[in-house]
Amino acid sequence: MKPKASSLTSTALLIWKTLDSRGLDADDFFTQSGLDPALLQESNARYPGHAIKRLWHRVKETLQDPCIGLEVASHFHPTTLHALGFAWMASTTLEEAFERLVRYSRIITDREEYRFGETDEDFRFEIHPLEEDRFYPYESRDAAFAVLITMCRSIYGNGFNPLHIEFCRPEPAQPCMGKFHERFRAPLAFSAPLYVMHFDKAIMRKPLPTANADVARANDEIITDYLAQSDNSDIVMQVKKHLTEQLPSGKVTQDSIARALNISSRSLQRRLHEAGTHYSEVLNNTRRELAITHIRNSRLSMGEITYLLGFAEVSNFSRAFKRWTGKPPSEYRAGSTTQGILQ
Repeated sequence: MKPKASSLTSTALLIWKTLDSRGLDADDFFTQSGLDPALLQESNARYPGHAIKRLWHRVKETLQDPCIGLEVASHFHPTTLHALGFAWMASTTLEEAFERLVRYSRIITDREEYRFGETDEDFRFEIHPLEEDRFYPYESRDAAFAVLITMCRSIYGNGFNPLHIEFCRPEPAQPCMGKFHERFRAPLAFSAPLYVMHFDKAIMRKPLPTANADVARANDEIITDYLAQSDNSDIVMQVKKHLTEQLPSGKVTQDSIARALNISSRSLQRRLHEAGTHYSEVLNNTRRELAITHIRNSRLSMGEITYLLGFAEVSNFSRAFKRWTGKPPSEYRAGSTTQGILQ
């Protein structure tokens, strides 16, 4: 059975702080929505998606403020997103940061799907809600987009502005509309079919002064461990975790991964098939993700990266990397760019 959608309690903490700053009984709002306020103090805890939805509806109906999502976003802190917040801060470019956000989005929530990629004109980020969440209050996604803008400006600088933004919600009346323009500083379209942000390519690929490959990699590992432990039914994430640990040995196999999971190789094969994939695909995707992360760390030599990915020879790694990205590793490192595609 597929696990029910959930979100980090730290994301709901932004709502709690908003209510508290208005002098309201935030704990009562949470309790009446079926959420235990005590879990806000536990950094790894999660709330059920349906209960957070009730909380947003209660806040919306009580406050009657069409701009409440922007106020909620003003309480954002990198720890709101667990280790992903710090991995984002350490990314080499905004392009890499968004790729990381999409790759690990389930640590934040699994009630919606994030997509990011390059088009002929720009880069675009999209939010695709799950079917059952299509009637989620607009204000929650207003908050998500406002948080994203804050995150971008935190690593690029206050001069960062998107090209334009599309919202599914109806256009808010003044003075709320003025607050939207003040926060996003970009042309805004409302009643759109999707939530979409558009970004300039040059800005997305500009090297960032806050980049730190070691910090990014360390927090990527924390995220992978968290996801593997928080959902034991996610066989793909568990396999990726053990692949990352075993690849440097150069002896990783489907059998060795199965032993690490305390299941038979046949059972592993069956569960991956049920997840819509297979061992070779997970291995290839894991190597690709790690390779791109490692290649952006200029302190790692090609030989060291070859070892970390479990390749026998540098030439083998180079051929695989060119197959993944269309560029040899040295050229990719020199350019510090990726060929984005909508995922």
